[in-house]
Amino acid sequence: MSSPIEHPLGASHERMLLADLRRLEGDTRGRTLATLRLSALHPDTRHEHLFRDIDEAFAQALDAGVKTYWTRTGDLLALYADKTADDFEAAVVRLRFVLGTDPLADSPDLTARRPFADHYADLLQEAEERVIRQADDPTAGPGARGGFGGGLDRRPRGEPLTAGLLGKIESMLANANLASHVRRQAVAVMVGEGRPSVMFTEVFVSIGDLRETLLPTVDLASNPWLFQRLTQTLDRRVLALLTHRDDGSLAKGFSLNLNVASILSDEFLAFDDELAAGSHGTVVIELRAEDIFADLAAYTFARDFVRQRGYRVCLDGVTWRSLPYVDPKRLGVELVKLSWTPDLPRILASPQGKPALDAMRAIPPGRLILARCDSDDAVAFGRANDVTLYQGRLIDTWMRGTVVF
Repeated sequence: MSSPIEHPLGASHERMLLADLRRLEGDTRGRTLATLRLSALHPDTRHEHLFRDIDEAFAQALDAGVKTYWTRTGDLLALYADKTADDFEAAVVRLRFVLGTDPLADSPDLTARRPFADHYADLLQEAEERVIRQADDPTAGPGARGGFGGGLDRRPRGEPLTAGLLGKIESMLANANLASHVRRQAVAVMVGEGRPSVMFTEVFVSIGDLRETLLPTVDLASNPWLFQRLTQTLDRRVLALLTHRDDGSLAKGFSLNLNVASILSDEFLAFDDELAAGSHGTVVIELRAEDIFADLAAYTFARDFVRQRGYRVCLDGVTWRSLPYVDPKRLGVELVKLSWTPDLPRILASPQGKPALDAMRAIPPGRLILARCDSDDAVAFGRANDVTLYQGRLIDTWMRGTVVF
């Protein structure tokens, strides 16, 4: 039997489903919850970017009002009304195409549908049991997986990364076509109850994708120093790839998450030379806090260089624990990216979190990005604290015009 394909947002989506089911109590007629048993996929079919392909298959259905929820075991649940049943069925057709030659693609067991009117009590109980199991599972929820755009599961995932294996990976990267692994995610502006609009788009290569493609049996995150070297190599390959793009898609309005050392590389200089004149001010360089503090002198030199060239600098990977210890003004950064977690409101309301709350409120308006937003709670928290910049899968969904019912 194949193992589940744990989705990084499964825990938060299960909580969202439970909240929606409770909200719809007393309004069950004409609604259906369908289960798509994607956890039964063959191991050869499962890969990280498959989640994105599946989300794309359901994009039109989301626009029509169908709501989807990933589970931690990799199944996909779809909640829809009778009036959008055809949109759901069309999405299933697209899904079967995405699954290709996997046996599940042609199986009648792919989808199970249960009308609310007949099964509401059972559906609610199952959703509650899922959330209860999360509380008993130390690997559930935020922290079980790294951030969007290169995060890796920190639990053991195969043999450890060694210097020899790193050399093998770097040789592979020298000849690999990274274009198919390039991903994008918008940082959007939302003021009050207004709809999101794109501020800029983060461009990155998914390390999870690369792991599955190059060495799926190796835990790339097992050695932080070798992993840092790997990301520097990847930075140079991405910069070279972007330098040779000629479609104009990256002329302005995007961000790159780089290592400090990568800014000082020949590849970055070549990339800088190829940027359209006057567009540097619309490009954001994202640097992680731990990389900055590893060598402040190198960071200061790199920061001054990119700021002289007109780039904006964003401090990435900030959590509530590290926020009180970073001063954007002293570090010379224009933006700070704070990672959302479901327990963030509770923590910041406690004495333990007060320094982080004070630090967050001290950041000037329009300078704080709330990242990893995958639930309505994240946006509600942001709005309550005057946050205007957001990034995450929920924002991606809203940008596609999802109708909430």
